[in-house]
Amino acid sequence: MRLREEEIHRVVARILRVWQEEKLMKPLVSVPALQSALQSTFSSDLQVEDRLNEEVEKMLEAYKSQIDSGSIDRHKMFQMIKSQLIKERNLVI
Repeated sequence: MRLREEEIHRVVARILRVWQEEKLMKPLVSVPALQSALQSTFSSDLQVEDRLNEEVEKMLEAYKSQIDSGSIDRHKMFQMIKSQLIKERNLVI
């Protein structure tokens, strides 16, 4: 995961603070319960992307010789495969 749990905590806390200050929401549950639920959702979504990245890395192994020889740009191929999987699976990343 690219963000540590404490970073996720800070991001979620700030989002909630702004939403409350701007009167964009009126929580139906306690703010700590809402913060916990949002942190959990945020972490889960990041883990989905991490698993997707791992899957793309495994798929790239099939192109190792072309990547090593320079005939395929690894970064471009990674992005192409990842974009295709996101599209096929209807993911929002």
